Amino acid sequence: MKKNIAVAAVALLGLFAVSFAQDEQQFQTWMKDNAATTGKLRKQVEAKANSEVATDAKHLEGVYKEIAAFFEKRGAADAVKIASDSQKASAELAAAATAGDADKMAASMKVITGGCAGCHMAHREKVEGGFKVK
Repeated sequence: MKKNIAVAAVALLGLFAVSFAQDEQQFQTWMKDNAATTGKLRKQVEAKANSEVATDAKHLEGVYKEIAAFFEKRGAADAVKIASDSQKASAELAAAATAGDADKMAASMKVITGGCAGCHMAHREKVEGGFKVK
């Protein structure tokens, strides 16, 4: 009986480790998407390409929703707040682009880009060959 419990515990621990690794891998995908989309948005806002801004901002809103959920599972309230604020700013950016409001677009971009450094300082660790989530 004890052996069965030990085997079950090891199996559950293994499943948790696999799930955790998959979450980390998915997180890296979201972060790469985030960086690429934010870079595109900077250029689009500057070029006043409002239709593209609206589309990409809506996409970024979804990415930030996933990032917030990732950090929620980890209990990182500060990162959840940053991601949630950036998610909201992405929605506001899309609305401002649709309305053609350059000032609101600039303000939304400031929130989106401003959260990156703080979150990276608190939750990103440099390792050989790249970075990992703290």
